[in-house]
Amino acid sequence: MFDKLRSALKGFAASIKEAVEKKELSEKDLETPLEELMVNLVEADVAYDVAESIVMELRTKLIGSKVPRGTNVEDYVLNSLKSYIATLFSNGIDLVSEAKTKCSSGLPYVI
Repeated sequence: MFDKLRSALKGFAASIKEAVEKKELSEKDLETPLEELMVNLVEADVAYDVAESIVMELRTKLIGSKVPRGTNVEDYVLNSLKSYIATLFSNGIDLVSEAKTKCSSGLPYVI
């Protein structure tokens, strides 16, 4: 008889716990860090199209993700950026050896 009530209360408590413990990232939370990232990438001589692609991918990945309360949103975005860049370079290419080979022939290595 009380099983439905108990289940309902547990479900309510779980949803409140989730709301209190985690924060869902919104466009507003990400706007400033992503704008700063875009500017910093372009200032670091990353092609505008590539920088824009990285920012758009991060925006898509991060909006709606749940971050533990107390976590700095900018740090969370930075960690997501590092993870994304690591996946871009994890395609099995040894950049260092390719760059050395290209430079030894007197030509620049272009990524």
